[in-house]
Amino acid sequence: MNLVTIASYRDEQPTYPADRQRELGQILRDLQEEDLGSFRNAERFREESKAFQLRFYEQLVFEDKKSREIVEHNVVGRWCADDRSLTQVIGFENKSVVNGQWINQQGKKGKGEKVKFFRY
Repeated sequence: MNLVTIASYRDEQPTYPADRQRELGQILRDLQEEDLGSFRNAERFREESKAFQLRFYEQLVFEDKKSREIVEHNVVGRWCADDRSLTQVIGFENKSVVNGQWINQQGKKGKGEKVKFFRY
């Protein structure tokens, strides 16, 4: 096994970043348009729901920012797997890791490719 230390985002990043302002705006519009006629204290419920959503989305924005911090990752560049059905050991290599191009983002981590076979 071959460990390589690479600096990248703390958490895996989505292909496209979330637009939290747009999401929050849609939630608040939906809440305002919701029929709360069956509630005894409809306006109070609406205000409490709005306050909850504002706190919730504030936390999401904080978590998004924290997940984009750059930290060091120990990533495996080479490893082996034992295929007993074929009596061989298969050597894998992730070229993105070996070349230092690994990024903690969807589609940018590379993948293990078979590079060597050892029969036993």
